Amino acid sequence: GNVSSSGGGAGIGITCAEVNGNITSVDAAGPLPCVTQDTANINTAITNKGTAYTNTNGLPACVTNQSAGILSGLTLTRGVYFFNTGVSIPTDLHLDALGDATARWDFQVNGTLTEASAVTVFLDNGALASNVTWTVTGFTQIGANAHFEGVIIGADYIQLITGASVHGRLLTHTYIALDQNVVTQLP
Repeated sequence: GNVSSSGGGAGIGITCAEVNGNITSVDAAGPLPCVTQDTANINTAITNKGTAYTNTNGLPACVTNQSAGILSGLTLTRGVYFFNTGVSIPTDLHLDALGDATARWDFQVNGTLTEASAVTVFLDNGALASNVTWTVTGFTQIGANAHFEGVIIGADYIQLITGASVHGRLLTHTYIALDQNVVTQLP
């Protein structure tokens, strides 16, 4: 997918060969010959990210503090899930669309989001990663060799530990730390 930074281009710590898409920054500075300047689109993306974060957090919750924020061994159906604490995913989590490809999950996390190592978020029965949104006020950490599904919009940093993978998008107000990870962009 695409990688963009609203900071200087020197802050993009990946190589051209590691990206199947475009690398853009607001100033095209830095050592990479493949970094291009695209200030207008980056500013639009920042505005859209902020709007999506605000809109998702403005949805009325239908489930509050599911399992006290410990999503362990659960299968969750569509809904808006609000947590006034951090959320941890210590074992596999299933999101079940019950055969409805329009089913949505909106997770409002007022704290950190952590997924343990070697854990998977599964999409079942027609669930789509593009219909799963996580807004997180704290940092997000996806454990080593874990797999995550959905769009993360974080107010703080997002860190993928070695070998973790994501099918979705990673958007943050600060930075994203990657270490030998695969992030597959949504269509």
